[in-house]
Amino acid sequence: MENSVLNEEFLATLPASLRERLIQMFSESTPVQIEKIKQHLKENDPKLVIETAHSLKGSGLAIGALQFSDILGKIQQEAKRGLNSALMGNLLQEAEIVFALTVEHLRQYQK
Repeated sequence: MENSVLNEEFLATLPASLRERLIQMFSESTPVQIEKIKQHLKENDPKLVIETAHSLKGSGLAIGALQFSDILGKIQQEAKRGLNSALMGNLLQEAEIVFALTVEHLRQYQK
């Protein structure tokens, strides 16, 4: 089952000030966290890949970023199986694309 980019019903229930803070935090911290996952992959550290992906998945869910969170869940699961660099590279690329799309959709909820 393919998820939509955002859970818009969830976003609409958040108070505007909280929604603004969550969007800002998600937009600013996610690229840094994705880079950390890349670094953990280079260092061949599956434990840190799993931890960072889990944290990012939670951040995505907190803002209603369904598709993004789904991809991070896949990264988590694949890291538990081993660090297949080609597969992880593809998943990270997909995460970056979906992150950009998510931020674009989130902008409609900012003041």
